Amino acid sequence: MSKKDFGAALVRIRKAKGLTQTEVAGMCHLNMRTVQRIESGEVTPRDATIRLLSDALGMDYFESRHDYRQESQKSFFTSLIEVTNLKTNTMKKVSVLTIVVLSVVLVSGYVFKTEAQTPTKVNAVGLVTTKKMPPSFFAERFDEFKIDGHLVWVRKGNKKGLWNTSGKEIIPCDFDALEVDDGLVGVYKGRRMGIFDLEGNVIVPCEFEHLEVDDGYVAVYKKGKMGLWDLEGHMIIPCKYDNFKVDGGLVAVFNRNQMGVMDFDGKTIVPCRFDTVEINGGYAWVTKNNKMGLWSLEGKEVLACRYDNIRLDGAMALLEEKGKISKMAL
Repeated sequence: MSKKDFGAALVRIRKAKGLTQTEVAGMCHLNMRTVQRIESGEVTPRDATIRLLSDALGMDYFESRHDYRQESQKSFFTSLIEVTNLKTNTMKKVSVLTIVVLSVVLVSGYVFKTEAQTPTKVNAVGLVTTKKMPPSFFAERFDEFKIDGHLVWVRKGNKKGLWNTSGKEIIPCDFDALEVDDGLVGVYKGRRMGIFDLEGNVIVPCEFEHLEVDDGYVAVYKKGKMGLWDLEGHMIIPCKYDNFKVDGGLVAVFNRNQMGVMDFDGKTIVPCRFDTVEINGGYAWVTKNNKMGLWSLEGKEVLACRYDNIRLDGAMALLEEKGKISKMAL
């Protein structure tokens, strides 16, 4: 199974288990929009996200991917055997065979060179695995190191970083402090904070004064303002609001006693210029200076904020303005 096929497999297995996207997101500490994007194929998920979803749903993605590679190799060798059968189309196959042999020689040389540079070993069942580097490898490079499972905490001077035991840098040795929690690494530099994952990907850049991870998203704080990031490393809400509140797939934002609504793609549903906003009946009901208006959840103004009262009657809106009542089709 390729990463492109993972979304379709996720839909199939989630539905077979009778789970909603919201439930899966909660199980994996992701936001629902991330699950939606993966299932629809909008994004290619990272390995860390795939592992979270695979573990939660009992999917064997990485084993399936290994089987896929084996099938691909099998198909290649089957084709090679067919080409080397010289009983038919001899001249054509001799030409193809010559090209194949030259290609194998060149590729073998490249693979030999690459593998010579990559520390590997073969385990008892014949599978190639990454070799652990000896402690001297880290002792030569750092002032201090500590091996913790497959992770290696390193320090050089006053700065700290994180490597794995195979000798790959995960987080550069640039930070004052690090802490690992639930597959994420909090990094600290001066009074700034950020987040990496254990593959070394930046989830939230180290430029915020405070971070809070909750329910698949990260609330960020800077200069008295708040913003929102997801755990895939995407900024959802810029850090310019006084407060926000997540409700389902929408985010209510507040700034200078005014209110608006955004979605998890960062799209503005209702501009942040109203006294109140309430989501009801598939619309956003807004008020400003004791007047009412109506916005669609696609971000379009349906009724200007000028009415004393608005009531919906099926596909009609009953509008009260200056003591008069009128009707309007929605």
